[in-house]
Amino acid sequence: MPAASSSSGGGEAGPLSSMTRLSSAVYLSQPPGSNHSQRPRLIFLLGWVAARDGHLFKYVSSYRYLDPTATLVLIKARVLTMGSPSAAARDVSPAVSILHSHFNSSATTSTVKPDLHIHLFSNGGSCLLANIIVLYAPDVLPRHTTIYDSAPSLRFDTGQIVHAITAGLPAGLYRTSARPMVYLFVLLYWLRIYLLRNPDQFAAWTSMQNNPDVVLEAIRVYMYSDTDPIISSQEVEAHARDAEGKGFVVRREVFKGSGHVAHALSESNRYWRVVRDVLQEGGKFRAKLA
Repeated sequence: MPAASSSSGGGEAGPLSSMTRLSSAVYLSQPPGSNHSQRPRLIFLLGWVAARDGHLFKYVSSYRYLDPTATLVLIKARVLTMGSPSAAARDVSPAVSILHSHFNSSATTSTVKPDLHIHLFSNGGSCLLANIIVLYAPDVLPRHTTIYDSAPSLRFDTGQIVHAITAGLPAGLYRTSARPMVYLFVLLYWLRIYLLRNPDQFAAWTSMQNNPDVVLEAIRVYMYSDTDPIISSQEVEAHARDAEGKGFVVRREVFKGSGHVAHALSESNRYWRVVRDVLQEGGKFRAKLA
């Protein structure tokens, strides 16, 4: 497991100060007195672009409550991560090292206990998951459970990306002043796809996530809104249908009128009941294989 580069707070008591900072993007939380030989559940939380630390930590603390013995890994998504494969590889590298240390090569077999749970948010999380899969190759991620929160987009869309990035920025002057840079980033991405004929990374990510040759899942849950202005329910449902057609076990949870990555706010009890069910489903699968 990689050594910590520094404390998360750098001397300041920030929202993530209780976690070990492995890099600018990756934070680790281990239960006190954990016995690593017992291989507790490993939980990956893959954040959305420009998510604030305080918002992300609410998910970390809720997962710690649901599974006190789990090892939690938080990966923050950046705008640069989505536009640069090399930047994405750097960002997820410490997390991939944790995966390698937590599992051995035999963990890729179909009878492995699913000690891994992944919860991703929006296209930032979708991007991070795809890059974890790529960097973990030639090994295949151990069989796991996955939650898709407000994700994914099936292809690059300028309006979606502008809205998603700016929505994560603080309101007011900062958001207004940052908007030209956001448009510049989106324009460069558009030119790379439609002028230079480079592959659409959004389409590549979603295709990879539904490839049974590189993804082994016990169950997958989509949590999404019927009124999401950034990623439509039609896109999420199309991805879910494609996954089912390829043999994945899929569950859908539609949150009526909820905002983008805001389902835990609109229906908190229901949201965390679904998460608990997924964690328990993984436990049932482990018991079945034990």
